Amino acid sequence: MPEALSTWILPRLVGFSRAMELCLTARILSAEEALAFGLVSRVVPHDALLATAHALARDIAENTAPAAIGATKRLLWSQLSETDPARAKEAEDALFYWSGKQPDAAEGVTAFLEKRAPRWTGSKQGAPRPLRPARGPRAPET
Repeated sequence: MPEALSTWILPRLVGFSRAMELCLTARILSAEEALAFGLVSRVVPHDALLATAHALARDIAENTAPAAIGATKRLLWSQLSETDPARAKEAEDALFYWSGKQPDAAEGVTAFLEKRAPRWTGSKQGAPRPLRPARGPRAPET
């Protein structure tokens, strides 16, 4: 039996037919298959995995405002179930507008122009919450 919300997220990541195959067979994918299915963004040699993950995390932490990261993650997750492009744009526009008015937006540009590491000070406090998606059709009972 699938678990950990895999029946919800997997079809959105790999498509319904691949999700059905993976859930029904419970087969373990190779790294190359996971890349081909879009489940991972890259494949690296096993001995480079931890260093690669740390480098990516460091890049995000050092070069992207924490509030923008939090707002982006929240927006991406909420957009998975949004069915109306106009509502999706409204939610994205609200967060984009909010983030552009934050001190970290100016700090990011200034740091880039001055060729220095940014000094983030912002908080995600006050960020607009994404709109709740309209209820979609229910899955058939089986």
